[in-house]
Amino acid sequence: MLKQPTVPDELVSRPIQTEKRSWRKVWEKIGSNFTLLLLLFWALVSWFPLYWMVLTSFKKGQQAQALPPGLWLKEPTLESYQHVLSSTFPVLRWLANSLFVSVTVTVFGLLLCAAAGYAFARKRFRGRDIIFWMVLSTMMLPGFSRLIPAFMLTLLLNLHDTYWVMILPGLASPYAVFLIRQFMLTLPSELFDQDRIDGAGEIRLWWQIALPLT
Repeated sequence: MLKQPTVPDELVSRPIQTEKRSWRKVWEKIGSNFTLLLLLFWALVSWFPLYWMVLTSFKKGQQAQALPPGLWLKEPTLESYQHVLSSTFPVLRWLANSLFVSVTVTVFGLLLCAAAGYAFARKRFRGRDIIFWMVLSTMMLPGFSRLIPAFMLTLLLNLHDTYWVMILPGLASPYAVFLIRQFMLTLPSELFDQDRIDGAGEIRLWWQIALPLT
């Protein structure tokens, strides 16, 4: 009797593996689409308060207080902006104060925290780790527990009713120091060693290498 040709096991299992891979791709595509829809929904939920704030600013008083509230503008108006700008309250001065304080705190706070993060990451000195953990420990204190001591300190230094009382507390951020320090630890030492050979000092290394990469 003639022997029937046998099919190798690899050829038999190959269609099954191909089918499993196709189903796996289908489920991966479904999962990625579901994740995309979930992120899109979360983005819409996050942006809705901003959309509602801008929408309400262009409504009249009765439209803004109407129930149920409308999600679209029917008769846009600038009455709210005219009322605010023509009022006796110095709104423009308030906006200028907020802009000045926020820009100052952002720029100088970044420089100060970047310098501290560079020192904790790239320099070796006695008590470095202890000081770093002391800085991090301040993050555990609730903000309300620092209100009265901060107020008493501003009175003692005669800083109340000035810009400094809003700028100085925001310059030193333990969280920013921690983030910058952790990032600078990942920078290769060769970036700094080659400039040290060329005679660069620590300030130049921080300003031209560490800070731009941060």
